[in-house]
Parts: sequence; C-alpha cells; structure tokens
Amino acid sequence: MNKQKNKILVVDDDPNLRKTLSDILKIKGYGTAVAGAGAEAIAAAEHETFRLALIDLTLPDIPGLQVMARQGELAANQSNHSNRTCLSGHRD
Repeated sequence: MNKQKNKILVVDDDPNLRKTLSDILKIKGYGTAVAGAGAEAIAAAEHETFRLALIDLTLPDIPGLQVMARQGELAANQSNHSNRTCLSGHRD
C-alpha cells in the first residue's frame, strides 16, 4: 500500500492537536492535509481526495457530523471510497 496516495485529512480547531496528529501520521509515512474549521475541511474535500478524514465533533462553524455527511456526499459523487472518523475531547 502506498501511504502517500492514501492522504489523510485532519480536522480540528485545536492547532496543537491538529499539528500533533498530522506529525504522527507523517512520521508513519502518510500524506496529510489539515483544516481548522468545517468549511475549510469541506473545501479541501471538494478539491482533493482523502482516504481518511479525522474530524473533531465540535468545530467552530459547522458540527463535525455535518462535515462528515458532506464529505460522504462528495466521496459518493467522486466514486471514492473514503472513510471518516469523528474525534472528541469533550466529556458529556
């Protein structure tokens, strides 16, 4: 498996977490892109194909579940089988 072709999108409004996740994935050989808000993540997915998106549930502009749904629609339109996973650091 060519990890660079399996690019991962990291979406989180916390810049430290976003950078840490991206750095770990790069060390493991994956290509990464980052977004700090939902609209930014959707725009990235409109222009590029990601094998996986790690999405924070609580983004400042759009809930993470809505971002997941929109990226799923884009992937279906592109005949792309991408995976999406939500992350949360909040306890409810």
